[in-house]
Amino acid sequence: MKPRKIIKGIFVMLGMVAVFMGILVAGFIYVTEYKIHVISDSFSADRTYRLEIDQVGDPAWPYGSTDCRLVLYSKEDEKIREKDFSVANDGKNVSENNFSIRWEEEQVIVTVYGEEQGYMEYTLQY
Repeated sequence: MKPRKIIKGIFVMLGMVAVFMGILVAGFIYVTEYKIHVISDSFSADRTYRLEIDQVGDPAWPYGSTDCRLVLYSKEDEKIREKDFSVANDGKNVSENNFSIRWEEEQVIVTVYGEEQGYMEYTLQY
């Protein structure tokens, strides 16, 4: 075999490995930083509004906070309000146990609990 073909084959193989590694790194970054995990859906008494609680990405490693967001939708699934926040939960994923939801006539109040923080209340008007 000619040395030129061998060198070309090595570069092709290195290129394929680099592309594969890039895909793995991009997938890891997406899952840990941007992937949305729906934690809970809650509806107003008349089912006109829906509140979605999401975890965004994974908790900061090793014992960091978890990024979350509240999204309030209308009956037609039109986004009305959105609120980003963090939960100090000892590096754990959040669950429905970290939230309490109270629907009122013109607003929804969400109380957030974390293992390493006091109670936080967020109010979304509709």
